[in-house]
Formats: sequence, C-alpha cells, structure tokens
Amino acid sequence: MRLVEFADSLNETPLFIKLDIARFKKELSEGLFFESDIPTGYGVGSSGALVAAIFDRYCMVREGKDLTLLKKSFAQMEGFFHGTSSGIDPLVCYLNETIVLHNKEIIKVELPEVQNSATLFLLDTGIKRQATPYIEYFLKKNKEKKFNEKLKNNYLPAIDSAINKLINKSWILLFAEFNTISEFQFLYLDELIPTNFLKIWKEGIESDYFKLKICGAGGGGFILGMTYDFERMELKYPSFNFIKIE
Repeated sequence: MRLVEFADSLNETPLFIKLDIARFKKELSEGLFFESDIPTGYGVGSSGALVAAIFDRYCMVREGKDLTLLKKSFAQMEGFFHGTSSGIDPLVCYLNETIVLHNKEIIKVELPEVQNSATLFLLDTGIKRQATPYIEYFLKKNKEKKFNEKLKNNYLPAIDSAINKLINKSWILLFAEFNTISEFQFLYLDELIPTNFLKIWKEGIESDYFKLKICGAGGGGFILGMTYDFERMELKYPSFNFIKIE
C-alpha cells in the first residue's frame, strides 16, 4: 500500500527527471515488491535504497550522470518518506560509491579500512522509528538562534573535520572529533537519543576508548560508534547488541 501511495505522490510531483509512473503502477498491481536486507526505521538508508531502485528501473531519460541533478531528483523522491531529504542516501545507493559534498560539489572518494586497533561499530537499539518527527524536531530547533550558532561554529566544523580525518586515515584525530560530535548531540540533541541509551552515551563521552553518535535522524535504529577496545566494551555492557563494521 505504501508503494502505491509513493507512486501516486511521484505522479503528482513536478519531478526534475521523467519516470515511467504508469509502468510502475501497472507492475505494482501485478505484485511488484521491493526486497531488501536493510532494516527499515533504523537510520541506515532503507528509503534511499528504495528510491534508487525505483529510479534505476523507471527513469525514462538518462543523459549522462549529472550528479547534482541526480541528487536533486532523489531529494524530491525521498521527500515522500521523510517530508524533506538531501538526496544523498539514494545517490550513494544508486552510484554504489562513497561521496563527499564540498562547497556544493559532489566528489567520489574511497574509504580506507580502519586501522591502529580502532573499530567502527553499530549499536542496535532495537527501536524501529519513523524519521519524520525527528527531522522536524531538528529543523524546528535549528531556527533557534543560539542553537544555530553553536551548530555552525562547533558541530558542523567537527563533522567536516571528522570526514577529512577518516579519508586521510587520521584515526586518533578522528576519535577526538567523534567525541566532539557525541558531546554536542548529548548536550543539545538529547531528544534524538533513546532514553535507555543516555547513560552509556554519557559514559562514552567520559571514557577514553569508545564514543557514540546518532545514525540518521536518531530516535532509535542504529547508533554509530568508534572504539579502541571492542572486546572491553562488549564485556562492560553485555546487555547491549554491538555489531562490528568490517
């Protein structure tokens, strides 16, 4: 039913690209479905994968790969699921490559393997959520002058720096930026952190071997983390479900 509503929404939206909506609806009526191993409501791009698949199957005009146009088109399409979208998740899924946005330019990059005993991991909250309310909460909060200033002066520079440190294999400096991001989210975006995970989040900030950050819109799903002692963390928190990113 959700896919039928999505098709209707695409039909009513003045898209930047031309999709064969009639064929999409016909195939839906014949039993078409989308199979994916990405958990929904977990902040890891399930809607992005769906949008990329629909575009790949039903796009009628392909004039090269204008990444900026693709991003705008994907943002239009994914907006059905979240109310607003950057278009980045579907673009990554469609290209099957890592991208970085720099001064509005879309750059393809290769991510290195994490080394020096550092480990990136996911913490499964077991909470399936809808992203829209949390995105709306963030957008509303961003209208507050003090928060917006802190976002621009502290949070966004830390995000940019963390991406740069990851690409350049600067693991110790990446860990420091991870802490800055984690602390900002704990202090100013705690509504996006599930209540049962606030304690471990704070302990991560105060520790010297693991840090946590919101994945996607927050509110549940997966939490992204970085640690220098995965086994120690697992032993200290046996009730939590940690998943190594290999």
